[in-house]
Amino acid sequence: PNTTLFRSFSWEPQQVEVLESGTLALSSGPVLDPGGKQVATFTSIWRRETSGEWKIVFDKGNRVCADEGAGHE
Repeated sequence: PNTTLFRSFSWEPQQVEVLESGTLALSSGPVLDPGGKQVATFTSIWRRETSGEWKIVFDKGNRVCADEGAGHE
């Protein structure tokens, strides 16, 4: 049996930009573990369909470096 446990996480955009044409957008922000610690960042590119619905066309996540922010006072 597969005993792999899946951990939950959450994310929310900190930045959203939409082209003046209203056809493409970018959202990005932190990915948080269940304890609220940032473990990654995400970037999503959205395309507005002719129906007006937004669809993700590209989605990318990057882990946060363990020493990010260290030594920057």
